[in-house]
Amino acid sequence: MADKSGDLEADAIDDAFKEKIGDLFKTLVRGLMEGLINEQKSVEGFTNGINYARRARELALDALKDGPDASAKTRSKAQKL
Repeated sequence: MADKSGDLEADAIDDAFKEKIGDLFKTLVRGLMEGLINEQKSVEGFTNGINYARRARELALDALKDGPDASAKTRSKAQKL
């Protein structure tokens, strides 16, 4: 029987990733509309946020695959950020 909890956890990580992307996009749009920061800085912040969100998603999914031994491996990978 397949591990359904792993699938649920992976789905939750993907959902959180999608939500974060949406939040970053909303922030980009709001910044552009309000003229709070220039376009280049808005896009730079959006790009950085996307890159961090991707990395966090990758680390979280790797942790699920690695199981209980993941904490040391994940800390090591996270320190490379």
